[in-house]
Amino acid sequence: MANANNSLVKAAPPSFSVFAKSDKSQKTLMSYFPSDKDRARFTSAIITAVSQNPLIANCTNESIMSAGLKCVNYDFLPGGDLGDAYLIPFGNKCTVMLGYKGLIRLAQRSGKVRTLNM
Repeated sequence: MANANNSLVKAAPPSFSVFAKSDKSQKTLMSYFPSDKDRARFTSAIITAVSQNPLIANCTNESIMSAGLKCVNYDFLPGGDLGDAYLIPFGNKCTVMLGYKGLIRLAQRSGKVRTLNM
C-alpha cells in the first residue's frame, strides 16, 4: 500500500476478531477442538475477553491466541469470567495468569488434595 507521497506504508494488522475467525486460525484450532461447537465457544470466549480489555487489544494477535490456547491446556476458557484464568497484557504480548479459583480447581482435579482451607 502506498500513501500520497508514493512511499510504502505498513498495513495495520487485522483486528483480533478478524484474525480469530480467519481460515488459518480456525485450522489451527481444529487440532485443539475437533468439534465445531467447542471451537466456536472458544473463539467467542477469547474475542469477548479481548473486547472487554482494550489493553489486550494492543497485544499481537498471535500472542493473544497463544495465551488463549494455554488456558485450554488447563481446561479453562480464556478470560476472567469464572476466575480460573486471566489474559494479562505485558506491553504488546499477552500472557495467562491463573486465578485463585483456577488453582483450586487444578488442585481438586489432581486427586492429591483432600481438603483446602482458606
